[in-house]
Amino acid sequence: MKTQTKIILFLSSIFLLFTLIFSGFIYYSIANYSYDDFFKRLEIRAITTATIKLESGNDTRAVKEIRQEYLEELPFEKITIIDLASDTANAELKELDLPDSFIEKGKQEKRAFYKKDKTFYSLVYYTSSENKNYLVFASAENYYSAHHMAYLENSLITAIVFSILIIFIISYFFSRLVVKPLKSIIKKMNTISTKNLNFRLDIPEKNTELKLLSLTINKMLNK
Repeated sequence: MKTQTKIILFLSSIFLLFTLIFSGFIYYSIANYSYDDFFKRLEIRAITTATIKLESGNDTRAVKEIRQEYLEELPFEKITIIDLASDTANAELKELDLPDSFIEKGKQEKRAFYKKDKTFYSLVYYTSSENKNYLVFASAENYYSAHHMAYLENSLITAIVFSILIIFIISYFFSRLVVKPLKSIIKKMNTISTKNLNFRLDIPEKNTELKLLSLTINKMLNK
């Protein structure tokens, strides 16, 4: 394998690896952010819905107006409120078909999050002004995951393809720049014969390795 080819492959591999790692980091960071943000959206909807349905007064009307005006309905949005003091509470929890660990965490920590396929769940332990305890479940499909992340994937793939092309071109011209002085020395050496043994190579000043190589060849010719 030619040295120039090795340089191209080496540089392309290094830059491609860096590009893939960087793209993966971006994708992972944005995915985590979109998940956290969506869970927070569900939590806000759970709390506002519980306030509207379980409380009374002017504040409730204000919350209802805010929800109607600023909180758009999410895809397949569903909110379930379960009264823990109710005799049917256990049966209602079983109907939801959610992990017991998720529900227990919500009871202990006053909030919990869970993801199943494309559906996200937010659980809020809500205590009303009458000191009644409720479990409020808010669920919906994450449109970020379904659409925005797909767009991000396509964008990253396109960027990687263009990066590979640019990296290859840069590596090619860089390898030519590196190999060109060596080719020049080889070409000059091939012109030396018994008829022109007085010929000597020019000594490059900027490249230490090539300078040493040229001096070594000239010393050999002197001998």
